[in-house]
Amino acid sequence: MVKRVSKDRTTLNESKVPLDLTIDTALLMVAFVVLMLIATVSPSLFERSYMMAIEIALSIPFLASSAFVRVKMMGMPESAVLDRFSYVTFIIGYALIINTIGIMLSITVSSFVSILFLAMNVAIALAYSTALVTDHMEMAKQRFGRDLLFTIIIVVLGILMVIR
Repeated sequence: MVKRVSKDRTTLNESKVPLDLTIDTALLMVAFVVLMLIATVSPSLFERSYMMAIEIALSIPFLASSAFVRVKMMGMPESAVLDRFSYVTFIIGYALIINTIGIMLSITVSSFVSILFLAMNVAIALAYSTALVTDHMEMAKQRFGRDLLFTIIIVVLGILMVIR
């Protein structure tokens, strides 16, 4: 990560935030497109699963909050609190989009395909964290918290919604 020292000798975070902001913005657009596509093409999907409608609708403010915080962070000194807030809102928004797709798969294809999709997302996140922590052990606590939050959201609001 490239860091620059401002006039008041605080470190500014310049390289990580724009990339994170791009990801937040792309996922925000995905959430809007999915919401509008379902509402336009097949609104009955929302009638079949209110939880899917709630999750896609809630993903938008979470991802927007993450993006707004990242924009704010571009011109200010590093802030662990803002970085954590941005990442938590990102994880929640991202997990809600994944759950929406999983619930949609259960309605349109099968519960098996849906659970496979949701479980694979958790497995890949855990594999990524394992690889990252193998090289950077100091990130273990941070990765554990992020993965725990992601897994809980996927299991409780995704898999359990599919198998009920």
